[in-house]
Amino acid sequence: MSHNASGALICYGTAFMISSQVIMNIGMCLKLLPCLGITLPFISAGGSANLCIYLAVGLVMSVYRFNRENSLENLNLYGVLTPFTE
Repeated sequence: MSHNASGALICYGTAFMISSQVIMNIGMCLKLLPCLGITLPFISAGGSANLCIYLAVGLVMSVYRFNRENSLENLNLYGVLTPFTE
């Protein structure tokens, strides 16, 4: 969850873009929708479409990185001590 409105709008817009492209492409393949030429995200080989999807996912990851809390987590895995353990 984003702490500001612009980050939330980026995340919601990316989710809407990916889900609408998936629904349209699957609908075209099932012959429920007319053929529009929209690529299936992360699967089809459309150059500019893939570039837009990867840029949008990068923005979402940037929003997540900016909004996460800066608290150290306990990384004690199977008895391995790290500098971050308390």
